[in-house]
Amino acid sequence: MAAKEEGHAGHITKAKSLGYFDAVQRPLKIVFMGAGSMFFDKLFIDVLNIPGADSGEMGIVDIDTDRLALAEQMAKKIIETTGKTGWKITASANRREVLEGADYVINCIEVSGTMAVKFDNDIPASY
Repeated sequence: MAAKEEGHAGHITKAKSLGYFDAVQRPLKIVFMGAGSMFFDKLFIDVLNIPGADSGEMGIVDIDTDRLALAEQMAKKIIETTGKTGWKITASANRREVLEGADYVINCIEVSGTMAVKFDNDIPASY
């Protein structure tokens, strides 16, 4: 009997057998709702690290245009740094402008409004 894999390797065994780790075969279109959130950069890096995800479009949406502009700058810097230049960024405060044709939508909106997390975002941004 083969030894049971532990940790992360053990958790992904079934996914591997189903072919979930094969490389992406086509450009993806992903829309990130709430791109001004603190999660955007990490999730975008995760997307860029998907095997074969060398090109696509990331639609980023936020109703706070200042945070949206910062997210767009960050996304472009991430693309530049990672060398994944096949990715296009489309930023808009109007979700309808970027949702058409999306393969995936990642929703990280702050349902209770930005005042609930104002200090969580603004204090680190000031430094």
